[in-house]
This record gives sequence, structure tokens and C-alpha cells, in this order.
Amino acid sequence: MVARTVKFMGQAYSTSSTVTIEVEYNNTIVYSDTLLAVTRDPLPVDRPEQDFDGPTWEKELFSFSTDTDLTGQIPVRITVANGTVFFGHLWMNYTGNYIVEKDPNDPSKFRKIPIAPVDYFNDPNTNTVESDGVSNTMKNGVSWLWRTNVDGQLGDWAYPIYDSETLTFEFFVDPAKVVLDPYVPPV
Repeated sequence: MVARTVKFMGQAYSTSSTVTIEVEYNNTIVYSDTLLAVTRDPLPVDRPEQDFDGPTWEKELFSFSTDTDLTGQIPVRITVANGTVFFGHLWMNYTGNYIVEKDPNDPSKFRKIPIAPVDYFNDPNTNTVESDGVSNTMKNGVSWLWRTNVDGQLGDWAYPIYDSETLTFEFFVDPAKVVLDPYVPPV
């Protein structure tokens, strides 16, 4: 077991400067406080990346700790007050150990650059056309299908949680994507 950091990614919007949020992960409250918000009317749109902030709408809103042994379907509950939060996804460290980039000596080739697993943050599951790792969504206790896939796009998708709403779901943390060992280049 290794301590793992989880980054809650998304954006907060409010007519005041903050939004109140409480987040429960695996039946434990991991965050209960205010978030700095983009000051404006809560968004009535379903895709914030097409609206006010452009493609950079998503940012780390807060982080919390768990461990690498906690995998599988994890229950999550998010309650929002005084604004709107668009939940994007949960990024976790220990999800890889290298990045791929073009070789500066030969741009037709790629190379793997080692990154310590503790510093490597990514999705803890593999996004598909069918899923971004979020399942069994409910809003205020009622089954809720947020959106159907359009044109075979991959997740992650942005989930709106409006003032006085609670979103619950299961989030898949794939045990196959837990990477503890450093990358060792082939010799």
C-alpha cells in the first residue's frame, strides 16, 4: 500500500465569489469547504468547455489522499450549494511511470521519458466511448443519465451539479492502472 493523491478536477461558478461543496469518497468526507468560483450566473449549458472559459475550463479544485490498495468501484457523493460545480474527473498519481515525446534528435521517432510514479497523474481507468469511469449516476436520489455519447467521443465528460443538488455515482479505479515501479528503459 502506498499513499496516493487524488485531484478533483472541474470548475465552480457562482454569482458570489465562492461555492460550497462537500465531497464523500468511499463513504468518507474528503472535502467540505468553499471553492473559489468564476463569478457569473451558473451555467445553463451542458458543455462548459464550449462556453465562458474555453478549452481550459477545467482545473484542480482541491486534492485529498487515499491509497493505492483502494481500487474497483468507489462510491462518490458531491453536494453543492450557492452555485454550480462542473465535475470533470479524478486524477490520481501512481497511474504511470513515463511520458512519450518526440525524439529531438530524430522527430520521426518517439522516446519514453521516465517519470516517478508518485509524480505521474492521470485517469485511474481507461476511457472508452461507453464510459469515463463514472457509472450509476443519481441526482438527489433519482437515477440520472447525464448524456449519451455523441459521435463516438471519449470521456471525460463534465457533470453539472447545480445549487442544492447532490450527485452520487460509482467511480472505477482500475487495479491494472496502479503503477508503483519506476520505468526501466530497455537496454
